[in-house]
Amino acid sequence: MDIDKAIQAVDHAAHQDDRWMFVALLVIGLVTIYFLTRYFMRQIAELQREIAAVRTEFETHLRTANADMVAALTKSTEVIAHNSAIIEQIHRKLMP
Repeated sequence: MDIDKAIQAVDHAAHQDDRWMFVALLVIGLVTIYFLTRYFMRQIAELQREIAAVRTEFETHLRTANADMVAALTKSTEVIAHNSAIIEQIHRKLMP
C-alpha cells in the first residue's frame, strides 16, 4: 500500500462520525483477540507436550524404581529364608 493512500484512508476515517471509529475499533479488537488466542493456544499446546514428556519420564522412573524395589525385596526374602535355615540348624545342634 502506498503511503499517500494510507494517509488518505486515515484522513477519510478521521472525517467520519463515531460509528466509523466503532467499526474500526471493533475490527482492531477482533484481530487482537484472534492473535492473542493463537498465541495462547500455541502456549497451551507446548505446555501439554512438556507435561506429557515429564509424565512419561516420571512413569519410566517409577517403573525402574519399582523393579529395583522388587529385586531388593526378593533378595532380602532370600537372605531372611537363608538366615532362618541357619538359625534353625544351629538351634537343632544346640538343643538335642
